[in-house]
This record gives sequence, structure tokens and C-alpha cells, in this order.
Amino acid sequence: MKCLRCGYCCIYYDVMIIDDDVELEGMPFGVSHKPSGVHCKHLRFDENKVASCAIHNDPRYKETPCYDFTQIGKQNDSCRIGVGIVKGIITL
Repeated sequence: MKCLRCGYCCIYYDVMIIDDDVELEGMPFGVSHKPSGVHCKHLRFDENKVASCAIHNDPRYKETPCYDFTQIGKQNDSCRIGVGIVKGIITL
């Protein structure tokens, strides 16, 4: 899936995120719960409102639910949520 960098998932998905301020027993690194409707603390928008993840290149990112997220479809298809944001069908 090709991410269109709209930021929707980083705001509206309920996930566990990397959080070095929190230690949980049995976890290889700190994580915390990011509830739906709350901006992920790693979410950044540039001056053109293009979303990016501040820890996307951190090796630990590959162990998060965000890394594993995908949609049914061809590997190189654009994210359907992102398409909806770009077309104005879905709003932030």
C-alpha cells in the first residue's frame, strides 16, 4: 500500500506507539496507548500539510502496529483512506 501521507491513521487509529517515557514489563522498548481521535506524538505536518512520522526511520518502528498496517489490494495501490482525504470524501 502506498501511503499518501494525509495523517488520518496517526490521528484516528487506536494503537500502541513507541514512547521512551513509558516502560512496560516484557516490552523491548517503551510503548504507550494512543487512543482514537488523538494526534500521535510522532506525527508532523509540513507547511504543505503533508504528514510524516518523526520516528519512521527508527529501527523500532518495524515492531509497531503502524508498520504492519496494510489494506487489501495490490502492494503498490494507493491507500484508500488517503484517496478519500485527497478527494474530500473523508475529512480530518
